[in-house]
Amino acid sequence: MALKFSIFNVFKIKFMDQKLSQEKILVTAALPYANGPIHLGHLAGAYLPADIYVRYQRQRGRDILFICGSDEHGVPITITADNEKVSPNVIIDRFHAINKESFDRFGMSFDIYSRTSLPIHHETALGFFKEFSDADLLVEKKSMQFYDNSRQMFLPDRYVEGTCPKCGNLSARSDECENCGSLYDPSELLNPVSKISGDKPELKETSHWFSRLENSRKELKNILMRWMRIMNGKTMFCSIAKVGFPPDFRIEQLPVISIGE
Repeated sequence: MALKFSIFNVFKIKFMDQKLSQEKILVTAALPYANGPIHLGHLAGAYLPADIYVRYQRQRGRDILFICGSDEHGVPITITADNEKVSPNVIIDRFHAINKESFDRFGMSFDIYSRTSLPIHHETALGFFKEFSDADLLVEKKSMQFYDNSRQMFLPDRYVEGTCPKCGNLSARSDECENCGSLYDPSELLNPVSKISGDKPELKETSHWFSRLENSRKELKNILMRWMRIMNGKTMFCSIAKVGFPPDFRIEQLPVISIGE
């Protein structure tokens, strides 16, 4: 019996290995922001572990693709460009080249190292947006957002700092506090300051598109409930999730589940 059991297990392992070898694996590492050079912390935390995993799977004969690239959109890039009195393209071209060379010298084995500024990415993103819009999966809504008059720009959340209306934290963002995990309306933030100019911003109306989740509400709620129970309600994720639940919702109402479920 022991001999048969051993042969069976060898056969099972070989069968599973052959089955897995036919699967396609896609690995995408975090896109480094093209607003500064990468450092050893980035490499050790985000790219080296992924590279080790990819190399291991390649040695096992797996069909695997390792993709990364420069993130070349966002307010920090435009701010750096304004400060240097150059165009944003100068900034992204500079740091894309610097970071790509750094990855090459450290031996990161990307199959593709691209850039989000390439036309194909704009076209793909626009295609997704149009498809979702045509399917009525998006809804346009007006909301209030902080505006820096001296810089003549709307401010992302992380570029507004003030006092949390819930716990009094002096470095809260415009609509959330990382200290206590609270979410609130930007109008509730006390003593708001623009981190770009140092001036007091004003709230202005702007348009945003939101996903329609009504048709998937039940499924999403079940997923969120499971994760909230696992995290015990201690993360910002749980505060966000509870926004969609009844006002009297409590973590304790969730069923007890195991992490392995």
